[in-house]
Amino acid sequence: MVRKGDHIDVIEWNDLDTLSFGLNSLIFSTGSRVLIYPTQLIKTRLQTQSGENKYNGFFDATKKIAKQEGIKGYYRGLGLNLLQVPLTPIYLTVFESSKYLQRKLFPSMNTELQYFTSGFVASATTQVVGTPVDIVTQYQQVTDAKNVKQNKNITAKNAFAIFRQLYQNDGLINGFYRGYSVGTITFSIHSGLYWAFYYRSLEFFGQLLQDMQLLTRDENAESFKLSNVLHVVLSGMVTSVAVNMLTLPLDTLRIRHQLQLERTKGMGIKKSVFTTSREFYQAEGFSGFLRGWSPRLVQAVTTSWIMILGYEYLKFISQKRVPQKLE
Repeated sequence: MVRKGDHIDVIEWNDLDTLSFGLNSLIFSTGSRVLIYPTQLIKTRLQTQSGENKYNGFFDATKKIAKQEGIKGYYRGLGLNLLQVPLTPIYLTVFESSKYLQRKLFPSMNTELQYFTSGFVASATTQVVGTPVDIVTQYQQVTDAKNVKQNKNITAKNAFAIFRQLYQNDGLINGFYRGYSVGTITFSIHSGLYWAFYYRSLEFFGQLLQDMQLLTRDENAESFKLSNVLHVVLSGMVTSVAVNMLTLPLDTLRIRHQLQLERTKGMGIKKSVFTTSREFYQAEGFSGFLRGWSPRLVQAVTTSWIMILGYEYLKFISQKRVPQKLE
């Protein structure tokens, strides 16, 4: 049964046709990844740039990439990134089922805590596959970037060649799971905070829009109304801005550690995240960890809300419909 919050109605896991939800999430994940990928690439380049020819923020990076590399420059590594599409239904299934089980086993548990722990567990689960794909994708994202130092041990541009060089130079664990700990912590904290903030934002904007008589509660509604869109967009945008800015330092550290861009030929890897963090801090101070804030903010305001809107719409169309009794 649809669960009623103070000012929102929550479609739970047992309300869904899981097959429909899973198949639709594959289609949605593909479209959303293509849409937001350019901002992810720009963020990675800003977080890793050094030396000369630096980008002066998001818009300068956008202009220079278009001029120097053309439109395809925004989509370097996209093909490999799309391998993570099947992880979306897995992530959402773990998230929704975890949330449902916690509510069933611990009825008095705080709702925000349910969302946080479910998001944390879902992200940690998918990072087993996500980390290797992320590392190779990031190498492709910085390929040909004039403002980014290159790891001299990883010179290939093709995804399969990068996989081969990583394995030959660093082995399976050090190559493909470098930064797994900080990556899992980063994404899991981001995911947990996002869902906890999002639920609270839904409640806040739900009350605000209901007070303004712009939103009504109807769990049997047959259409996804404009008021529902406004409710989700406002909640998703505010949540995305807050959580993306809070977790940015961890994300920057993750990327710097995984790419090892200061390595010369034959140099060993920095085995410790702490070593990477200390050297980065000594070189650039705390402000260095805030690199990439502009594309992260642009993404939060312009595209991140599309993902949460798609998620809510998927749940809406995947609901089990109760047949109406004939009079």
